[in-house]
Amino acid sequence: MDKIKAIIVITDCANFKDGGILCITDEFTSTPLKEVLDKIEKGLENRHNLIKIPHRNEEGYSIIVPKFIVGYDVFYK
Repeated sequence: MDKIKAIIVITDCANFKDGGILCITDEFTSTPLKEVLDKIEKGLENRHNLIKIPHRNEEGYSIIVPKFIVGYDVFYK
């Protein structure tokens, strides 16, 4: 399988007027993107768990609430 280049998560979160888009790349997080994709898929299966994605160099993190995910795209190299 090819290496994941980016994951785009589309939400209808109440914090955004018309929803939001989160672009997750190697520059965004130091967590391997395959692991991030696994977290998203597991979060969608169990909608009670929040998905926490650490930012690069552990300078903060993003939280994705599974019930607000409309869809996601995975881009490969």
